[in-house]
Amino acid sequence: MITIWYIFGVLAIGLLILFLISRPRKLSEKDFSIVLHKWKDIEAYTEEKRMKEALMEADKLVDFVLKRLNLRGKTFAERLKLAKPLLTASNYQALWEAHKLRNKLVHEIDFHLADYHGEQAIDAFYNALKNLKAL
Repeated sequence: MITIWYIFGVLAIGLLILFLISRPRKLSEKDFSIVLHKWKDIEAYTEEKRMKEALMEADKLVDFVLKRLNLRGKTFAERLKLAKPLLTASNYQALWEAHKLRNKLVHEIDFHLADYHGEQAIDAFYNALKNLKAL
């Protein structure tokens, strides 16, 4: 009988540790500072019509936040799927589209980024950072 209680105890402690390790955490003050500084750079790129740079930096910034929130995954896409409960439905979809646009920009040699699509993507990244309480 003691063996059963011992096993239950070990399982309970293991589950508690797993819960504490895997739960999303909040951003530190240093993280907030990094996000704000980087977002100002992204805004400057946007104002200078440097949409490619703005888009790539915004994608990296959202990924930074997802990692800091302890959303585990090997890729941005895996972490984004885990972030779905933290985003509005419309922002989740817009963020996927923005990330796909970034992928086209990086991987397709003849891809031309229209300013309008770049601005939509930047808005999606901004809204994601707001939803994630990073801005």
